[in-house]
Amino acid sequence: GIMVYAKNAETAAKLAESRKSRVFRKTYAAAAEGIFESKKDTLVYHLEKDGRRKRSRISDTGRECITSYEVLKEYNGISLLSVSIETGRLHQIRAGMAYAGHPLCGDRLYGGSRDLIGRPALHCSDISFVHPGTGKTIKVSCPLPDDMKRLFDEL
Repeated sequence: GIMVYAKNAETAAKLAESRKSRVFRKTYAAAAEGIFESKKDTLVYHLEKDGRRKRSRISDTGRECITSYEVLKEYNGISLLSVSIETGRLHQIRAGMAYAGHPLCGDRLYGGSRDLIGRPALHCSDISFVHPGTGKTIKVSCPLPDDMKRLFDEL
């Protein structure tokens, strides 16, 4: 998937600010277990780090997460999703989908089965942001990796 790194602290601060102001956008492809009742929704919840288990957990006092999803296709009890996040928290999508009753395929940490894929079926497919130096809008896309393509070919 796509990752963006800053070369220095000043650029990192600008990118962080663009995330807060919702200018920096990320879209993910995901495969979740089960069939969603609502085919398009926005989940709002709070996460905090659970240091004992190296994961995040839903809480009343954690940091706010806003995760929107749309079901693109359904295959034999598996849903292919397009997921966008307005906030960027550790394991935001993984924990949020599990909390909603639909853990990601392959995500053993949050209750998903590894029967179909050996890792969390989550892939950052598109990003859009304003370059902190030039002010130009940057858009990058990345196709699904082979293991996720195989997952849907087999279903």
